[in-house]
Amino acid sequence: MIDRYKSMTIEEILMTPKPASLLYAWQQVGNNEDPEALVRGHINQDQILTDLLLAFTGTVDSSNRGRYETLNRDSLAGFLDYEAARERIKAIASRATDSEMVRIAKRLDVAFEDGSK
Repeated sequence: MIDRYKSMTIEEILMTPKPASLLYAWQQVGNNEDPEALVRGHINQDQILTDLLLAFTGTVDSSNRGRYETLNRDSLAGFLDYEAARERIKAIASRATDSEMVRIAKRLDVAFEDGSK
């Protein structure tokens, strides 16, 4: 199983139904270094970063706020630097020329904010 994970590209992982679950499973059966190295080696690409963050986004159902998304520091800790990713998302939201990328970055920025409360 570990060999299968190691042979996958980041794009292949992101195309699975639950990329975050796959990365967590890889950590549990192997070691933290391999999945972290794969993620860190590709998050310099805005699209990969946003796709990964979307995969790690959780949903909260609250009686007073309704449904909202969060990005939790603990969920991301084994894969990337939370604060650096948060700052990158803010930068992407302010500089991206693709309206879809801006929309996603703003959504992720709100999820970071809600996840830090």
